Amino acid sequence: FKINNIKEILNEVNASFIIDVEKSLNCGLRRIRKDTFDIILLDMSMPTFSITDSQNFDSYGGKTFLKEMKRKIIEIPVIVITQYDIFGEGNSQKTAEDLDEEFKKSFSNYKGMVKYSSIQNDWKTHLKQALIKLN
Repeated sequence: FKINNIKEILNEVNASFIIDVEKSLNCGLRRIRKDTFDIILLDMSMPTFSITDSQNFDSYGGKTFLKEMKRKIIEIPVIVITQYDIFGEGNSQKTAEDLDEEFKKSFSNYKGMVKYSSIQNDWKTHLKQALIKLN
C-alpha cells in the first residue's frame, strides 16, 4: 500500500519516472552497486534479507544503507520516507528528528526525511517539494 502511494506521487511529479523497487536491505545494496539511479527513496526500517523473514528486520536499515553508500562513494541523492517516530530500543533508541539531524551531518547525498502517513496527506506535499528541489 505504501509503495503504491509513493508511486502515485512520483507519477504526479513526473510521469516518465522509471521506478524500481527493492524490498530488503541486501537487495537494495546489490542494486546500487551495479545500477545507477537519479534518486533513491529509502525506507528507514526494512527487512535485512527476505520480506517474509521477520527475524531479520532492521529498524536502522536506512542508516546502514546510507553508510554503505558513503563507504562505496555512491553519491545518488537519497530521501528517507518513514512512518515511524521512534527507532531502535533501549539505549540505542532515536527519534526521527535525531536521525534527520545525524544524516544531514554525516551523508552529503542525504536530502531529507518525509514522514509517511496512511491517514494524513501532508506527506504527499512534503515528498513533492523534496523531489522538485532535486530537479
